[in-house]
Amino acid sequence: MKMKCAFEAVDMGSEVIAVPVGNGADQVHGVLKLNKTGLEIIQILEKDTTIEEIISQLTSKYDNNEDTIAEYVRDIVELLRSNNLIEE
Repeated sequence: MKMKCAFEAVDMGSEVIAVPVGNGADQVHGVLKLNKTGLEIIQILEKDTTIEEIISQLTSKYDNNEDTIAEYVRDIVELLRSNNLIEE
């Protein structure tokens, strides 16, 4: 799976605003409000990948419990799916 379009991020301190750009951006209405880890997930999804690969990358980077990271990744991916932002 991967993102249907690219996003440019604006760091607002406690949150990140992701704005759709490029091919497919006209199909996205609005912006995404995320934290920095949510933005990392979107950046990983710029290339075709799996949920397991995302979890593995974030688990190797952060000290959090793998189950906590996995739950967060699944939540973000489901949010992106429900907004039709991911190509499966």
